[in-house]
Amino acid sequence: MTFQFPPCPLPPLSRVWTYLRDSGGETQDLASQRSYVLAYCEHYKLRLERVFEDGAISGGSTTGRDEFALMIELARQNRKPVVDGILCWDTKRFARNQLDSQFYKGDLRRRGYRLISLSDDIPDNEFSVVVEAFLEWKAQKDREDISKDTKRGLAYIVSMKDEDGNFIGLMPGRPPTFFKGEFYDTGLKRNNGQPRIVQRWVPNPETWDKGKIVWQMRADRTSYKDIEQELKLFPNTANPGSTYYGIFKNEIYIGRLHYGGRVYEDFVPKLATIEQWDKVQELSYKRPSKRQSWPKGKLHPREGRGNFLLSGLCRCMYCRANVHASMNRREGRTKFWSYYVCARKKARPTDCVAKQMSARKVERAIVDAICGKVLTSDFLTDLVERVNVFLADNERYEREIDTNQKQLRRVEKAIANLLDMAELHPSADVIARLNERERERDTLKRDLERLYQQIEQRSISVDQNVVVNMLTDMKHKLKEGELKVRKQVLRQVVEQIELGRDVARLHYRFPMTHLYFICPQRDSNPCRHLERVVS
Repeated sequence: MTFQFPPCPLPPLSRVWTYLRDSGGETQDLASQRSYVLAYCEHYKLRLERVFEDGAISGGSTTGRDEFALMIELARQNRKPVVDGILCWDTKRFARNQLDSQFYKGDLRRRGYRLISLSDDIPDNEFSVVVEAFLEWKAQKDREDISKDTKRGLAYIVSMKDEDGNFIGLMPGRPPTFFKGEFYDTGLKRNNGQPRIVQRWVPNPETWDKGKIVWQMRADRTSYKDIEQELKLFPNTANPGSTYYGIFKNEIYIGRLHYGGRVYEDFVPKLATIEQWDKVQELSYKRPSKRQSWPKGKLHPREGRGNFLLSGLCRCMYCRANVHASMNRREGRTKFWSYYVCARKKARPTDCVAKQMSARKVERAIVDAICGKVLTSDFLTDLVERVNVFLADNERYEREIDTNQKQLRRVEKAIANLLDMAELHPSADVIARLNERERERDTLKRDLERLYQQIEQRSISVDQNVVVNMLTDMKHKLKEGELKVRKQVLRQVVEQIELGRDVARLHYRFPMTHLYFICPQRDSNPCRHLERVVS
């Protein structure tokens, strides 16, 4: 089989790893990825030392991707890189979650690894991070669209009822404890004409009666340990208490299913009564006594105050210490006042000139500045034009080609001289110098080949519609999304925020010119102006 290979930024005999992954669909195939990687390494004379493969696993999360986790662990073992580069088929194979992709790629690159995508057309220049970010966003967006379609189809299956109007209990995944799965013919046809056979949750006759005893014992205030000692349901589990905790929090045992944003009552036969459920929940939410730790999995009252939009992003503009968010109650006020303050200022007030700033006003000013100055059509148009102009700059390529050709001629002349010297006076030093020059010649030839290919592909440009859709979606989430979503979007745009008494400086994650954001001049506004700088 003949392949078309993209340029390789590594010299021959470089040591590399490769990571391969597929999602398990009918069109997914690890063998084709593996054969391409082997041919690529043979073509550029790379030494493939290890192959990491995760088959039939989604890239939306790193959970369950054992080979990926092993690769990251091995890459972090030494200070110096274990290999020269890591190959992957494309950005989607590495991760379909934009945050995971940026985190792990950034971590590996900081440790000195060269990441090479074999099918994505990412330019090898200062705009590579922008193009790569677009590809990562599109991979995540495609996954979200696929997930929506899948969930819609599954929701239809889950909501199916029998002739009497009762839920059939059709549900994918592992059945809960005391239930089992059995095959059920829905009467529907797949795309290939085969019947659609799905799973139905039904009571497990072998454990159903024990399940009723478990709920009654817990309703009678029996501890997890005593329940396990008497019934021995989970003898091979290291921590049976956590298993029982999950059982007693699952509403499926009173016949209620939460799925796809809907609640299905009487979805399956009830194992526990409503009275038993209420008694068990009262025990679960009992406040611990003095000097006892707060139960794992429950939100401590004080933890609710720590949810701030800028947490972890802010540093003090004066002393470079971290800026923490907190709450306080001022004299004469009945409500708590949330604020940001320098950690050094809070610990030793005389060590820093910073002051407390209203969290609500700081967050609003920064969000307004980002939405009003960055996530706009004018800025997007300018950014896209700059990227496209940079990609289409043929004069720059021609200058680089001319420089490389001159260097190549000098290197080839030096190789000819060294060959003459080696024939007359052979020595180890001359041979070593000759090998070094030959490697330099091979590198220059690859650079020239890459430049010629980039000129041929000069029509490649970043689609402005893709950028507009991406940042419009980010703007909507930043303003109206949940706190967790808003924090994720903010961290995709802003790398760090420096907070001062009347000013905030924003460091963005992509190239920007140096300018100031002028905010309304109000004494109550803690951010008189916001400065953005190139990160």
